[in-house]
Amino acid sequence: TVRLLLITLAVTPVRRLFRWSRPAAVRRMLGLTTMSYALGHLGLYIVDMDLNLPRVASEIVVRIYLTIGFAALTGLMGALRVTKNKLSDHRVLFLGGGSAGVGIADLIVTAMMLDGLSEKDARARVSLFDINGLIVSSRTDVLDFQQRYAHDHAPVTDLVAAIESLKPTILIGVSTKAKAFNQKVIE
Repeated sequence: TVRLLLITLAVTPVRRLFRWSRPAAVRRMLGLTTMSYALGHLGLYIVDMDLNLPRVASEIVVRIYLTIGFAALTGLMGALRVTKNKLSDHRVLFLGGGSAGVGIADLIVTAMMLDGLSEKDARARVSLFDINGLIVSSRTDVLDFQQRYAHDHAPVTDLVAAIESLKPTILIGVSTKAKAFNQKVIE
């Protein structure tokens, strides 16, 4: 569903980049196909849950990171559209390396791949910072689902130092730590 959505969103930039008029003709069809696919997926999920709508709603609430991820990506794509920038030109740092951060990072990597980057190059532009610091390959506490974002970098345990070292152009907070985005981080 995410890939179909990203392909649909990529139609206009591809059309403008290559000055093609043909992709515009299929944009609506792609959008309707994506919506149908998503609704079909949701329908099968509801059937799989024995038509128990309260249970389905509770699953969506429990796995709120799915909703947060789509909202984050949608907001980011909207900002990029306004600024006329490509996502693949940016470096992204997440404050939060849990399932929400990794899930959103995966969506961003997919979007960067649609911009023309290889998966390896796209992942190299995305870093995670968790409670123990920057997720790097030398750390021994990196979880399996975080491993794909463990880069070769010196260990950094201070967020401001990580920002100064990595120089991200996009900073996304998905941590439960209160007041993490203080004045030093914002500057």
